[in-house]
Amino acid sequence: MIGGNGVEPIWVQPKFDTERHLAHPPEPEDVRRRLQEHPDAKGMLLITPTDWGACADIKGVADVCHAFDVPLIVDEAWGAHLPFHPKLPAWGIDADADLVVTSVHKMGGAVEQSSVFHLQYDRVSPDVLKQREDLLGTTRASPLVYATLDG
Repeated sequence: MIGGNGVEPIWVQPKFDTERHLAHPPEPEDVRRRLQEHPDAKGMLLITPTDWGACADIKGVADVCHAFDVPLIVDEAWGAHLPFHPKLPAWGIDADADLVVTSVHKMGGAVEQSSVFHLQYDRVSPDVLKQREDLLGTTRASPLVYATLDG
């Protein structure tokens, strides 16, 4: 079913781990298969790490997406800590994602509703991103939120 905004999602199924009883993010080959099946896809949204801590092969997925000239958007809500230690999995920007959304309030020590965009390359327009953010963001930013982000 197509939503009111005209977007029709095409799902790339996670892999269920019967030993650990949790789902792992999709693998690059899963993404490649779905992009081949849907050549009109406009982008890929990858959620990693999951709220259970399972991390995707972001670099592998980014390589596949970029081969199809599709931007990779990573919802890294639970990954604000990833860039701060070399033994942790790579965070989205270092793994060539086009856009990474980080919920700093979940893992980074900021107060509630502190999220940031990290944007690189030219597959996502900064102007379009700003327009979309204006639909979701508040018109009255909290000095407390900004102070914790700066900290």
